Amino acid sequence: MVRLFVNKLTLKYPFVNGVGLLFAVKLLYLFLGWALSNDHFAEGLAVFTRNDSFWYLKIFQEGYPSVPPKLWVCDAFPFFPLYPVLLKITSLGIFNFDVSAFLLGFILLFLFAKGISKLEYFQNDQSKFISYLIVWLALPFHYFFFVNYTELLFLTIVIWIMVSIEQNKSIQLSTLLYLLVLSRPTGLVTAFLIWIWKVLLKNEKRNLVKSVFSKKSLLFLTAPFSLLSYMFYLHFHCGDAFAFNHSVITWGRTWGNPLRGFLDLRDWNYYVLTGMTIVLLLFTAVYTRKLTLGQRIFQWGMAIFPLFSGLLVSYYRYFMVIYPIQFVWANEINGSKYKKWVIALLFAINLITFGYWVMNHGILSY
Repeated sequence: MVRLFVNKLTLKYPFVNGVGLLFAVKLLYLFLGWALSNDHFAEGLAVFTRNDSFWYLKIFQEGYPSVPPKLWVCDAFPFFPLYPVLLKITSLGIFNFDVSAFLLGFILLFLFAKGISKLEYFQNDQSKFISYLIVWLALPFHYFFFVNYTELLFLTIVIWIMVSIEQNKSIQLSTLLYLLVLSRPTGLVTAFLIWIWKVLLKNEKRNLVKSVFSKKSLLFLTAPFSLLSYMFYLHFHCGDAFAFNHSVITWGRTWGNPLRGFLDLRDWNYYVLTGMTIVLLLFTAVYTRKLTLGQRIFQWGMAIFPLFSGLLVSYYRYFMVIYPIQFVWANEINGSKYKKWVIALLFAINLITFGYWVMNHGILSY
């Protein structure tokens, strides 16, 4: 009887239940982080501030450096400004970084769920919404969506860009494309791949020239304009418009052969990174066959582009925001008779890797 009531409630209020589920999982990670950290409950919300989060903390407190980047000196330029700006707004001038990031996380989870629910994919069958969210939560490395990183912000913007295109909301689309580029360095490439998928290949009856110069194509110009505006800011702020690109050399990221990263096997951490990257690419090869041509171009473009940096560190974080293949995985898992076991196993892996992220500061934690 209780199970029947819960099922009816889930079907009647899928969005409310979806948001509640996302919020509950964030709190679960918070409690688990407290249990695993050295200071336990005394650490408070800082349990979500680890590794790359400290760069956003630095920007939040001090802003970007006012001098150009120096070779082999780490600085904050590669971390784009949208997330720190949103944190400043959320802080209301009274909250610290950890509280602001925690509150912003809940806001972004709500917007992410709202965006997903508005996609055409779920319009005819809202019951798939909860099923998708459950699988999405369980997918490996998705704990990064609940810590003080930009993955959730980036994916939320991408989802709302898709909604804007489907609903023909031009101003909303151009605004979101501008914000997308300011959220992460890969934003411009992402916008270009979305343009190929949703504009260039959308209408087969129109010739290529008309598609390129269509009104919707022109809206995508806000993406490169966004990068230019950030470069102008950097030029006047520190004297180097390409500071974000020059800084990544310190992390060993230099553009070149995409296979270089697979040959970097200096210790066991890099063997693990190489293995995980190969597995993700193999899964892409297997499951992209079920995607449309536009989705395949987007999936493979997003999967391959980070490899050109010559470093596999954090590759899984680039991969996890590529959402088309996740719909295929969700359908496969939800259609399996071992659905519950698969989801339980995947979520357990998430909890274990999150625990490693909390307790360790190393290559596999980035």
